[in-house]
Amino acid sequence: MANPDDLKKLYLRTLSLLSIDNAKVRDVDSDELKTMGADSKRKDERIEALEKRQEDYDKQQVFIDKLSQEKDFRERYLDFIEKNQKNIS
Repeated sequence: MANPDDLKKLYLRTLSLLSIDNAKVRDVDSDELKTMGADSKRKDERIEALEKRQEDYDKQQVFIDKLSQEKDFRERYLDFIEKNQKNIS
């Protein structure tokens, strides 16, 4: 097993070599990167639209649940179905 003091000395000696202070940064740009960025943006927009649609469905479902629990509505709905059975089929 390695000696912790030796590891500490080795770490401190190599730490200065690991510094990024003098590193140079360059931008990478390619057609593939642009395509990936555009695809990602389209997917983000699609996900946002689907999330909005799901929120709308959730709101509608709450309304439908409340409505279906009302006795008067259920009776009127069942009467409507019964009277229009032929048209629905």
